[in-house]
Amino acid sequence: MSRAYTYKAITTPTELPISLADLKLYLRIDDNVEDALLTLMIKSVTKYIENYINRILISTQYETYRDNFLSCYNEYWELKRSILNTVDSIKYINTNNVETNVDPSIYYNTLERDYSKILLVNNKTFPSDLSRRLQAITITFTVGFGEDSASIPDDIKNVFYQLIAMLYENRGDCFNSSQINCACGQYLNATSKSILDHYRVLNI
Repeated sequence: MSRAYTYKAITTPTELPISLADLKLYLRIDDNVEDALLTLMIKSVTKYIENYINRILISTQYETYRDNFLSCYNEYWELKRSILNTVDSIKYINTNNVETNVDPSIYYNTLERDYSKILLVNNKTFPSDLSRRLQAITITFTVGFGEDSASIPDDIKNVFYQLIAMLYENRGDCFNSSQINCACGQYLNATSKSILDHYRVLNI
């Protein structure tokens, strides 16, 4: 019986996909009075865009869990977060209930546009002392376009500016992140939608 795999973010990005300074320049704002509101809008639009394109913008480390090891070289684990930067570690609980690192020389990962995969190196095998408990395997990996706003494609930044400009114009109608997220769907024009659709992962 198959089941959905859990994904848990274990780091929180300290950088934003667009800088507050660049946004204020775009909006022609010279003072700091509404910096908190603008930062909230950036964070809310980040969440909206990430949910729409099914990709993480700023690099974030995740954990996901599996019950069983791969048994042959043509099986794989698909990591349903994108874009993969690195597979940081694979650990497992052994039959003595001790968490142990898997030797990284026995597996490798692909780097794909959408969802990347982890595979077993040919003629290699995973350890045989895996506990029978569920989620005995923990895969830690990092995804995102990069560490800061410099790594975000310019066309995605332009969507940020367009959406936040509309939100800012109508800021009296939006009081929290949930309302801002709802408004983003209304303000997304055909050009911006086309840009986001180019990056969107549909196979989720």
